[in-house]
Amino acid sequence: MNLSSWLMAARPRTLSLSITPVAVGTALAWAVDSQIHGPAVLAALLGSMCIQLGTNLHNDAVDSERGGDGPDRVGPPRVTALGLLSGRNVKRGAAACFALAALMGLYLVAVGGWPILLLGTLSIVSGWAYTGGPWPIAYTPLGELFVIAFFGVGAVGGTYWLCTAELGAPALEAGLALGLLTGAVLLVNNFRDVEADARVGRRTLAIVAGPQRTAYIFAGLMLAPYTLLPLIGRRAVRVATVSQFSASMLVRYDVCEREKIFIAPNGHEHALRWDASKAQLSLINSLRRPYVLLLGSSAKHKNVGVVLAQAEALDASGVDIVVVGSASNIFSATAPESQRPNVHYAGYVGDDDLAALYEGALCLAFPSITEGFGIPPLEAMARGCPVISSNAPSLVEVGGDAVIYVEPDRGDGWHDAIVGLSKNAERRAEMSAQGRKRATLFSWRRSAQRYVDEILSLHKTA
Repeated sequence: MNLSSWLMAARPRTLSLSITPVAVGTALAWAVDSQIHGPAVLAALLGSMCIQLGTNLHNDAVDSERGGDGPDRVGPPRVTALGLLSGRNVKRGAAACFALAALMGLYLVAVGGWPILLLGTLSIVSGWAYTGGPWPIAYTPLGELFVIAFFGVGAVGGTYWLCTAELGAPALEAGLALGLLTGAVLLVNNFRDVEADARVGRRTLAIVAGPQRTAYIFAGLMLAPYTLLPLIGRRAVRVATVSQFSASMLVRYDVCEREKIFIAPNGHEHALRWDASKAQLSLINSLRRPYVLLLGSSAKHKNVGVVLAQAEALDASGVDIVVVGSASNIFSATAPESQRPNVHYAGYVGDDDLAALYEGALCLAFPSITEGFGIPPLEAMARGCPVISSNAPSLVEVGGDAVIYVEPDRGDGWHDAIVGLSKNAERRAEMSAQGRKRATLFSWRRSAQRYVDEILSLHKTA
């Protein structure tokens, strides 16, 4: 058995989409009614994960059969199409996952009754029907609606019901908010794959809507959950966020009072697990000059154009720009200045490739106008990559004295900072050391412990 191939097919990194709604439903049940049914929550969590894994596996096998995962596919590789596992075996794996989910469901039905029977049955059938059967959901514009219903409202509401035997407004509001965000993830993936999907006859929402409408729909899916935050925040006992800046925004927009908020920042440890020696990106070996690493999102707040506009001047100073991001138009720039010979588009890269790019870069340029936190600068610092960042408040929180800051709209400032750093090896070494030290202040483990402490504190006062 090739474990790595099975992990590639199962896509365990996507499990946060099934774990989060169960965790939210449980937290709501405790916050609103001070009730948690531990065994039922565990069974719901395992069942939800099994349904997602089964859906991922079935998708891998069936898409290969339908010709949807050809050589023009963009994004993570699919094992059936690559011949690493047979479609028959991958389908068996999917069936095993769905069977385990059904087994969990037997216990959950005993706890939650017919509503859980209905929800569980529909969840498993929909997981199979996502790419299976004569009318697969993934081949229609209804995929986003599917994930909103089952990975949002259904999962949060079902978990809340198991703990309280009720279905209150808090669960529906939180479930809808999570579901909309999950729908946005699917929409982006489908936009990335429009060419391959259209070739095999898919009619996804991204294909039906077209590029411009898809961008508007994506913006709506991302922004709509925030309209629900005041309703959710006013009912919450405690509210977690990742930075002081984010906390100030929650207060400013009347989501909740400052006294309710605690800060649990993102961590750096995941970036240390990447292995630059396993990088496979051919571009890395072809680069002959110092390069600036730039994340290639064309979202306006990412502000990448201010750096790309300096491409000609940076070329004259012997500096290249490497843009990392998906090859789709949502993420890659198309302006004339971004098509210069010293601008290289890496497209989608894996973690090991990203580690190698961080370690080899002159610096990471991060010109965002606003951010809630700023994980890429933290990752770069953890890998020893100097960072030149905008002076957005959250980014200053993350970078401290280890980062060079530039006004986000000052193109000449970005040029001068990059060229200045390219000519000062001592400063680069100093920033690399400072960055590594700074990154250790942000720990997933410590933030997880903060969440545990908050939960236990609520338990004591309940």
